[in-house]
Amino acid sequence: ALASIVLWCDAELAKFSAAFGGTRILGNLALSPPPRDMTIKSPRASSTDLNGSKDRQSAVEVAAQCISQAFQYASENLDTVGLPLTPRLAESLRKRLKGCEAEVADLLDEQWKPIVLEWTMAMEDDGV
Repeated sequence: ALASIVLWCDAELAKFSAAFGGTRILGNLALSPPPRDMTIKSPRASSTDLNGSKDRQSAVEVAAQCISQAFQYASENLDTVGLPLTPRLAESLRKRLKGCEAEVADLLDEQWKPIVLEWTMAMEDDGV
């Protein structure tokens, strides 16, 4: 019986992360990996570069708020079945953050830091 509950939970998490990370929420945000060279090379930075950076930062902030809400819902409602589903949800959603998971992790509340610790460590390992 426990195995069937676990399989059901995994299937539901997969459905939720597909809907949440798909075109409904995260898919509509301008998420992308951070640029390798964060410094501006010329003193005449175009306004489109600055607007693109601003749009990207806004998208990362909105993604962090959405992820925080999803974690809150999971911890309040799904973890009550006796299975720690929030970490599984974190891994499902991480795949949909298009390389900006470390920035999203930095913006999350302290209570989620243990769950998303790997997100920030991956960025440090890359030397960024």
